[in-house]
Amino acid sequence: MKRTTATAILLSLTGSAAIAADDNHYKHELQAYYSSSSENFSDGRYGLSHRSYFGGDGVDQSSVPYALSGELAQKTNFGMHFAGFNGNGKDYHVDVEYVFHSKVFIAAKYYNTELKDYEVDGYFSLGDYDDFYGMNIDRNFTIEDYKSDGYIGAIGYYFDPSSSIYFDYRRGNLKNYRTISLLDFEWKTTSNNYGVGANSFVDFVHTAGLYMEAKYTYTSYKQKRTDYYLSYTDSINSLDLELAWYLTQSFSIGGQYHTDDNDYDDNDNDYNVTAAYFWRMTDLFSARFEVTKQLEPDLDGAYGRISFDARF
Repeated sequence: MKRTTATAILLSLTGSAAIAADDNHYKHELQAYYSSSSENFSDGRYGLSHRSYFGGDGVDQSSVPYALSGELAQKTNFGMHFAGFNGNGKDYHVDVEYVFHSKVFIAAKYYNTELKDYEVDGYFSLGDYDDFYGMNIDRNFTIEDYKSDGYIGAIGYYFDPSSSIYFDYRRGNLKNYRTISLLDFEWKTTSNNYGVGANSFVDFVHTAGLYMEAKYTYTSYKQKRTDYYLSYTDSINSLDLELAWYLTQSFSIGGQYHTDDNDYDDNDNDYNVTAAYFWRMTDLFSARFEVTKQLEPDLDGAYGRISFDARF
C-alpha cells in the first residue's frame, strides 16, 4: 500500500509538472542552492548565481536534458556567483564566454575566496579552489585562514551541436593559508595550470542520452613558507573523467573519477557516484536535487545539493 501511494504521488507530481511547464526558451537563469553532508547537515554551503545568454531566441530546453540546456546552447553568456560557508567564509566569481559564428569560443573568469576557522570533514568541494594547485585538499582538517584569487582563460571549438574541445590556462595565488591540523605555519603559493578538455552529449533512442567529459591538467606551482623563508617547486599531472546517463530530461545517474601523480596525497584515485533530478514545477520555477556517495576513499554518509531555479 505504501509503495502504491508513493508511486501515485510521484506520478501526480510528474504529470502536474509536465502540464505546468511549457519549456519555453529562456535568456536568464537565477539559482539559489544549499549543499551539505548527511553527517553534518547544518554545516554546509549556500550560494546564489545568475547567468544571461545572448543571441537569437535564447536557450532551448525542450529537447535536451534540463540540467545541460545552457551548456548545449553554445551561446555567448555572462555569469556571476556568490557563496557563503555558514558564516565562516565566502567566495565569488564572474565569468564571460563569447561564441563566434564559426563556433570558436573564448572565455575568461576571475575568482576569489576567503575562509576562516572552517571545519572540513569528509567530501568537500571549493569549486575552482578545491584543486588549487592540482592537489585535493586534505579531507579532515581546519581552515584557519585561507585567501586565494586567480583568473582563468580558455579557447575552444564547438565541433558539433553538442560537443566541444578546449584549452585553458589558470593562474592562481594562495595567500595566508595556515592549518592547525598538524602545525601552525603560513604558506604562500602561486600556480600555473594548463589544461585540455573535451565534452560531448550523445542522444539515445530510448533514453535522453549520455554526457561525457574528460580533462587533463598539468600544474606547476611554487610554495613559500614565510616564517622560515623556505620554498620549493613541483609539478603534477592529473586526469578527471565524468559520465552522466540521462534516463529522461530530468533524471540522471553517473559518476566522477580523478587521478594524479601528486606525491603528497595518498588518495591518488578518487571516485564517486551521483544521482540527480531536475523537477520542472512551472515554466518559470524548477527545483534540482543531487545526491553523491564517495566510494574511494570510502566516507560515511552521503552528500547532497538542493537548488531552486528561475528561468525566463
